[in-house]
Amino acid sequence: AAAASGENGTGVAVDFDGTMLCGKLGYHKRFEVYRMMLTNMNDQQKLEVTVRLAKVVLGGALETNGDLSAVCKLPPQDIHPNEEDYYTKKTCPKRLESAMHVLTDTFAILKSSHIKVGHKSSVDPEQDDDHLEQTGAKVDQRNLYKTSLLNKISRKHLMETIIPILRNLKTVLESSRS
Repeated sequence: AAAASGENGTGVAVDFDGTMLCGKLGYHKRFEVYRMMLTNMNDQQKLEVTVRLAKVVLGGALETNGDLSAVCKLPPQDIHPNEEDYYTKKTCPKRLESAMHVLTDTFAILKSSHIKVGHKSSVDPEQDDDHLEQTGAKVDQRNLYKTSLLNKISRKHLMETIIPILRNLKTVLESSRS
């Protein structure tokens, strides 16, 4: 396939032909991609992703204009009134539907256990045993301190940034329901 497309075969090619990742139907496939990415991140990267999702996506939903904000202000029945209508007719513009999926995916990632600092990624248990034998107690202790520090930073960020954003977002969503 690489030769047919003019590639010399030295690069990595990813083909998404026939794979639908967008919309409600692609949610589970998208989440599998997110899960794979999260399990391959270290704790510092997980913390950075959490911060960016909270500030950029959820914070963006609190702004006065934009698609994320518009979705939060729509009554739920205006997005798609029922499952049958979702597949048969378009009840909201494609941009608003996409913005809704961005918010849904963001909430799914933030509530996932895989993004939590200190959550062990999928590592081979035998590799862990070999690693423990090869490293000294100082390295293990340093990793323990680093994880503890990242946990404290994560909790502080949760209290100072994420909870206020979520509280304000909850107010906006509740006002759209009334």
